[in-house]
Amino acid sequence: MPTGIGFYIVVFWLVVAFLVPLVFPIDPLTTNPSRRLEPPSADYWLGTDNYGRGILDRIVGGAAISLSIGAVTTVVSAVIGVVIGLIGGYVKYLGSVLMRINDGIMAFPGALFAIVLVAVFGRTFIVMVFALAIVFIPIFARITFGEVVELRGASFVRNAVSVGASSTRIILRHITPNLVPLLIVQATFVCATAITIEASLGFIGAGIAPPAPSWGVMVSEGQPYIRTAWWTLVFPCLAIATLIFGMCMLGDRVSEKLNRPGGSDATAV
Repeated sequence: MPTGIGFYIVVFWLVVAFLVPLVFPIDPLTTNPSRRLEPPSADYWLGTDNYGRGILDRIVGGAAISLSIGAVTTVVSAVIGVVIGLIGGYVKYLGSVLMRINDGIMAFPGALFAIVLVAVFGRTFIVMVFALAIVFIPIFARITFGEVVELRGASFVRNAVSVGASSTRIILRHITPNLVPLLIVQATFVCATAITIEASLGFIGAGIAPPAPSWGVMVSEGQPYIRTAWWTLVFPCLAIATLIFGMCMLGDRVSEKLNRPGGSDATAV
């Protein structure tokens, strides 16, 4: 299991997002205009926003949104991208066609593509995941394709072919397990990037629709009050920064462990 500061930061935010609401009453949506823009106090540990909503409650709610979008986007894009990469890398006559389509999608600005989809289909969780998955599928497909092209000439693959193993068996039993370490590392960075894009879209008004406690929306709403109510902007920014930092540090740590000599390098399965 990977250890280090990144691992503990990610675990902290997972606890905050999914366990804290089960133990403590969290209400990120109820407004209290009589207590708007209050500084941190015993009643509101991180203060309130311009609608009188607790910043702490909204950060906890926003953590669940950000982590859910990041995780679901990563899983969906990884599954589809890996399948495309496996087929394109192993079936030679399909490889060039699939990779040209893949390159065309990668050439289109990902954030702009997400904005277009959100504008057309609405600012919902499902649409956001779909838009972000389209952005990251080509990344997993390209990485998988390159590794499969390299592995299909390996001795253990040639041996499997020589004994009559089917293409499906070779892909699932001999090639795919060797891709897992690389895909795990890539998944951590994709998740962090997805969270960043989601927050960025929320900031410009193209993310999850208010009053959902999206961190990007919180930053956007708190920006006008940076001089008079700094807590409305600083705490959401710190939440985004710490989670992204933790995800990136976790990815680096996993990469180091998997690439360590004598560790979990790719081997025949």
